[in-house]
Amino acid sequence: MQLLKDCHHQGESLGWQVTDDAALLEKCGFPVRIVLGEETNLKITTPPDLQLAELILRQRLVKV
Repeated sequence: MQLLKDCHHQGESLGWQVTDDAALLEKCGFPVRIVLGEETNLKITTPPDLQLAELILRQRLVKV
């Protein structure tokens, strides 16, 4: 966690514009890799993303 905070401070001080933490870590020189995960683990950046997340949560509540 400290590594990520340090990269955020560095990026802020140097005026970097990145789209996410992975891009930030790459810019700081750290390797980033893709790992398999759950398809419903969404990155919410737009209103439609939020609507999709709400739909997924509603479906999960119905199954309980």
